[in-house]
Amino acid sequence: GDPSVAKSQLLRYVLSTAPRAIPTTGRGSSGVGLTAAVTTDQETGERRLEAGAMVLADRGVVCIDEFDKMSDIDRTAIHEVMEQGRVTIAKAGIHARLNSRCSVLAAANPVYGRYDQYKTPMENIGLQDSLLSRFDLLFIVLDQMDPEQDREISDHVLRMHRYRNPNEQDGDAMPLGSAVEILATEDPDFVQEEEQELQVYEKHDDLLHGPNRRKEKIVSMEFMRKYIHVAKMIKPVLTQESASYIAEEYSRLRSQSQMNSDIARTSPVTARTLETLIRLSTAHAKARMNKTVDLQDAEAALELVQFAYFKKVLEKEKKRRKQADDDSETEKEEDEESQPKEERKTRRRKKARTGGEGDSYDPYDFSDAEEEMPEVQAHTPKTPEASATGEAKKPELTEPRLKAFKTALLEVFKTSHAQSVGLKNVMESINRDNPEPFSLAEVKVALAHMQDDNQIMVSDDIIFLI
Repeated sequence: GDPSVAKSQLLRYVLSTAPRAIPTTGRGSSGVGLTAAVTTDQETGERRLEAGAMVLADRGVVCIDEFDKMSDIDRTAIHEVMEQGRVTIAKAGIHARLNSRCSVLAAANPVYGRYDQYKTPMENIGLQDSLLSRFDLLFIVLDQMDPEQDREISDHVLRMHRYRNPNEQDGDAMPLGSAVEILATEDPDFVQEEEQELQVYEKHDDLLHGPNRRKEKIVSMEFMRKYIHVAKMIKPVLTQESASYIAEEYSRLRSQSQMNSDIARTSPVTARTLETLIRLSTAHAKARMNKTVDLQDAEAALELVQFAYFKKVLEKEKKRRKQADDDSETEKEEDEESQPKEERKTRRRKKARTGGEGDSYDPYDFSDAEEEMPEVQAHTPKTPEASATGEAKKPELTEPRLKAFKTALLEVFKTSHAQSVGLKNVMESINRDNPEPFSLAEVKVALAHMQDDNQIMVSDDIIFLI
């Protein structure tokens, strides 16, 4: 996410609520420091193994801040831990396999410092697919400008600067030559906490929580820590209904390519996504203290995955504005040159555009042009040739006939070696040695089709090749 969206603060909250959590930073930790290191004993000179952060956090959480600042070599050391849940060491004659069944919570900044909404999430994140697919959920946090939210954040930060915990010691300077006053093995604060009864909700403090939040109940950190510890002990079992639902939705996620043109994936959908769905639905069942994973747990897991896996990509507006301006200029030129019959078309276009209130004009919407096609055919004037051949008043040109006309017209331009040809010459050339001759009405309809496709231009019965 963007800078200053409280990513590190979120990691700190997890550190204080998780029963076992170990914090590290991307720049301050190496691959060996995260997994395990082989060191030499200073007294005996023997080689020995020292556990890294992920081995120490077995059955707990590892919080890695500034994950993008870590070097690629160190980052690849996490691959085996995140996939297998163990660290395999084969160094200096030591072969060992250490358990590191831990969750990884990482916070990182985008490649460009700030998130660029005109680029896809993959381009912004800038991490390898092999690493991204090992994370269950990937959330993009943006720093959006909202006056109300900014006001609330500023009030909260100012209150935090004014508030001080009652148990916190004074920050006075110690007198010179003073030694440590407390000599005890037990922490006095810890003993006091045990004696007190555990409070589910925090006691409201106007200075800490603000006067407007009297009705809101905030769960205390101590209760959260105990609740998570108890919930982890439950071992829920997948039901047949939820298992079939997860399998069906996983195949749908795989087969579903981009839902819309402006929505892109944050991470690739692999077989690990299936494990993600199972883990999330199991975790949801644990949070409900339920012994079976029901359909509602699977639905909640899918909703979470759908939210985390897809991100909207904005289109640049400058290009769209330019295209809209170009379209309006060409329409003005057409209006000046057009005959009265084409004035009706432009009116229709304007009505269609201004019809929907608040609807923005889409320059790529050709539905209006398709509606106008029959109108061009309908208003072609009836000629003596058309009546002689017994043609209908509204000639309709089929696709094969239009294709045949296009190839014939191209031959005419090739033989004449010119960029412009008269309509009479075209009629004579295309109907010469033709078993099914084209009528003048058909030719005009075909020319209108080609003119709409910007292939030719017709002016005063002269056809110009574009």
